[in-house]
Amino acid sequence: MLKASILAFVILSLLWLALSGGAIQEIWFGLIWVLIATATARILWSTANFDLNLWRLLPFLIFMVKESLLGGLYVAKIAFYPSLHTDSGYIKYPCKPHSNELVLVFFVWLVSIPPGTISVALLDDVLIVHVLDKNINNISRIRRLEEYLHALFN
Repeated sequence: MLKASILAFVILSLLWLALSGGAIQEIWFGLIWVLIATATARILWSTANFDLNLWRLLPFLIFMVKESLLGGLYVAKIAFYPSLHTDSGYIKYPCKPHSNELVLVFFVWLVSIPPGTISVALLDDVLIVHVLDKNINNISRIRRLEEYLHALFN
């Protein structure tokens, strides 16, 4: 558990440095919040009952970055060319049964990260998602995300 706490501290510190623009003059402020976040993460992690496969974390992160970049480019294209026809609306995605509710909540949150999609509701294992264009194969993107999560947490 100490090794995981040190890893969380390092990751959160790097994240803080990136978000603060490397503001070293505010190091004490950042250090205090990183310690609080690390302690909170340790408490939450110890109460969670799932197995995280760290070997599958890198492919998951690569997938999320790729999806975010592609989604961001698509949203920028729509913003720069407003005459493009898009068919925004809602789609229904039938979720696979999740062995852990925390993983399901994580999945619902992650669907909203790539630009162009946002989770709206979860009703009886059916996720309602608002998309910018219903003509794009959003279902397969969401399915791949769910598969990456199943691999990561099982």
